[in-house]
Amino acid sequence: MAGILNVMKRLIKKEDIDNVAKELLSVLKPSKTATVMLLEGDLGAGKTTLVQAIAKALGVMESVVSPTFVIQKRYSVNHEFLKSLIHIDAYRLASGKDIEKLGWSDWVKSSQNIIIVEWPSLIEEVIPSSVYRVSIDHVDEETRNIKITHED
Repeated sequence: MAGILNVMKRLIKKEDIDNVAKELLSVLKPSKTATVMLLEGDLGAGKTTLVQAIAKALGVMESVVSPTFVIQKRYSVNHEFLKSLIHIDAYRLASGKDIEKLGWSDWVKSSQNIIIVEWPSLIEEVIPSSVYRVSIDHVDEETRNIKITHED
């Protein structure tokens, strides 16, 4: 039966982000399809900062920036069951049809991919049912409320 599992909910400071990324990666399980993580939050909430911390924890050596204008960036990772991090910024997309043109269906099929999507509500119709949803809200300049759930 489908359900929602609360993985994490707490207040964090910017200096906590590396530990949050490692903790989040520690709960991931191998699956038959890609691991999909949806990042929701206002501009400046810390979505890209979290992606950078996840990339660092996965051994990405390149500089990770938001792919606002290129839509998606792929990085090789060093993880027990993941081989690629695909970072998507859907902010400029009109619908899921736009991301389909870039290869979304193929990316989602591979169990070796972790796909992290900023602004997922813009492509909701192509999002698979099993996802990690990460909500980041401003509390103040230095503090964020982060909530991570797994929908299965």
